[in-house]
Amino acid sequence: MHRPLMIFIALEDTVCPPELTEEIVVSANNPYVIRQENMGHDFRHSQKECNIVMKHIKKFLAETS
Repeated sequence: MHRPLMIFIALEDTVCPPELTEEIVVSANNPYVIRQENMGHDFRHSQKECNIVMKHIKKFLAETS
């Protein structure tokens, strides 16, 4: 893959453990990686956590556009 790739790792994720996501980081071609402390898999249930994720997505898009 030769397009910018953002990988968001919620460090408290018990559904998709961070260790497994780190394997994707190693395999990806120059990924944009966010490692977010104190966040789990179901961040979408929290407006505060969704805002954090959106902030990172906006920054990624601004830097890769």
